[in-house]
Amino acid sequence: MKKGLTFVELMVAITISLVLFGVVMLYLNPKEMKEKARDVKRFSDLTKIERAINEYRMANGKYPGFAGVTVISTTLPPGATQLQSSSRGWINGDISAFMEMLPTDPINDLGCYYSYTHDDTSYELNARLEYYSDKMTGDGGNDPTAYEVGTNLLLMSP
Repeated sequence: MKKGLTFVELMVAITISLVLFGVVMLYLNPKEMKEKARDVKRFSDLTKIERAINEYRMANGKYPGFAGVTVISTTLPPGATQLQSSSRGWINGDISAFMEMLPTDPINDLGCYYSYTHDDTSYELNARLEYYSDKMTGDGGNDPTAYEVGTNLLLMSP
């Protein structure tokens, strides 16, 4: 008598495996996991940018860039050469002493980007979130479509 799998047994095993794989994929929801991961990166990036902005202010007595001008991570300011360069990146000001690379949003398009503005005494830094949208409405700022951090969350208009 030969030992081995019949075709029917093999098909049953494959079917069970596919059903289990489908259930796991529905439970884990890879799209949702990617959105969460990008939002976690955004939180981390904003913390790093905030630190660099505050260190720049302490060293120079002013915030980087031009007061009253909002810049976004999808656009280079005049004279800038590289989007992620911290010396002439999307924030117009040389913060390279405080940050090696200036982060951009993981997607960095017209829907998801970072934005920054300041006046003489305060600044605001924003990001568009995908998964943690409740954080955008509960951050204390005036724009329910952006996660806002900084010293004055009313500088940018929604």
